[in-house]
Amino acid sequence: MGSGNVFLIYENAQLASPVFRRRGLFTSANNANYALLGMTITPGTTTSALSLNIVNNGVSGEGITVSTAWSLVACLAFKSTDPNNQCYNLTVSPSSPSTVMTLAYKDPNDTDPNNPMMSLTKTISRGALTSISNQCPTTPVVALTGGGVINSGDNANLTIAVTNNTLPATVTLTGGINVQLDAQNPSKVIQVSPSVTTEYEIQSVSGSCGTGTAAAGQNKVTVTINSSGCPPQKCIPATVTLIK
Repeated sequence: MGSGNVFLIYENAQLASPVFRRRGLFTSANNANYALLGMTITPGTTTSALSLNIVNNGVSGEGITVSTAWSLVACLAFKSTDPNNQCYNLTVSPSSPSTVMTLAYKDPNDTDPNNPMMSLTKTISRGALTSISNQCPTTPVVALTGGGVINSGDNANLTIAVTNNTLPATVTLTGGINVQLDAQNPSKVIQVSPSVTTEYEIQSVSGSCGTGTAAAGQNKVTVTINSSGCPPQKCIPATVTLIK
């Protein structure tokens, strides 16, 4: 692997402030044939570009051998610019500027083993990489269960639970009932006491990475007020015999 530039285009409405979390293989800390992996940012009006700059400073064609398998260049972190939607697109720029990878090889004039010459490079790839599009982090999926038949004035239990282990989550139910779920409390039971038969439905779900959803078929329950005056399923018929 010689020198290279990986150009990434990102939308300013989605991402900002890229920084290195970790440099990969082609940097001085991992291989002395490379300079410290650098980053150049070119801001724009609606989109901005960053270049990951691989510099091979080896001699006699030395460097890391690569193949068609993926090789780690860097791990990057961006700031999300939309708190309500953390989906994003990253485009590997094919031109103006372009992504270029080169092959390092020994200078044919390098004949002195005691004084090797700097490696030469030739372009082997220009923009032939896959774009990263529509990357959306996991958002909470929440189920609502419970309800049933109660007497007027009694309480009914509603259970709200995250089903995909994505936390935290804020859930809003019918009537403005807000429920906070987190790693310590991935599910909660709340009590309701309606005066009339009421349907409770998940109105909204939100998480740290955007808007979540209600689990299919588990988005609403009904609390029915028993109109007979007897506890549900507990009415016992009584027979009275008059003895003269």
